[in-house]
Amino acid sequence: MKKIFNIIFFLFVTIVVLSCDDLNEPGKIPIKNSFLYNVEVNAPKQEIFVYRTLDLSESIKDIPFEFSLKSYDKYFVENAEIVLSDQNENLSNFQIDKSQYGYRFYTEGELFTFKPETKYSIKVTANGQQFTGQTTTPGDFNILYPIDHDTLSYYEGIKIESKWTNSKNAKFYLAKLFIAAIDTFNTDEGQIITVLDFSRAIRTESIFNNNLSTNFNFSFRNRMDSIKIEILAFDGNYYNHIFNGYQSSGLENAFGYFGSSVLKSVVFYFK
Repeated sequence: MKKIFNIIFFLFVTIVVLSCDDLNEPGKIPIKNSFLYNVEVNAPKQEIFVYRTLDLSESIKDIPFEFSLKSYDKYFVENAEIVLSDQNENLSNFQIDKSQYGYRFYTEGELFTFKPETKYSIKVTANGQQFTGQTTTPGDFNILYPIDHDTLSYYEGIKIESKWTNSKNAKFYLAKLFIAAIDTFNTDEGQIITVLDFSRAIRTESIFNNNLSTNFNFSFRNRMDSIKIEILAFDGNYYNHIFNGYQSSGLENAFGYFGSSVLKSVVFYFK
């Protein structure tokens, strides 16, 4: 959910705010596209968002700021041509997903192997304009604690420390904690026990300054089956766009960002 909110917020900024200010040099062709793509190493699917920026004649009142990507579908560039490259091969067979959650380009992870510490280039043609970008994925790393598939003692007020090794080229880390709760339902036929999935992060922490640990403090009254912790290491392009407010980060001739991250996760249980 937080990822979707971040995408929506940056869509609003890149489509509305940047296009309504004269950010281009005099005599320069106006930038026509907004682009959001974070290369996710170890992720099963890659998602890319390409939108047109607004002409100054279009009114800001027509732009929604709603908690739904569907609100921005009419600005999505469906015929964008996307070519992603590393040093050895190209990927261009991106498909469009027109789901209830909004339009996006995507490709399945097995079609292209995304590696840590690797330079990737992007070339996109949209709205009669071409733009390019580059990112170098952060280095591989490991979560030291908690140990994957470990078993911990359960108590109501919980403090969990997580530690990990350094990821080369990473600018910051994002730590997420997910809970698989146990729900019990009483029916005429007896008791039904259901284990919920890790669909929503209940804690998210941003970690800077080369810190390689964080503490999760929380209270959870329901029974827990297990907890998943995800650690994501992000490159400088993503960091500069989000935290330094760069209008264009890792891109030439487009607003938005072309960044990258490496994902690691552990799951552990309670007794």
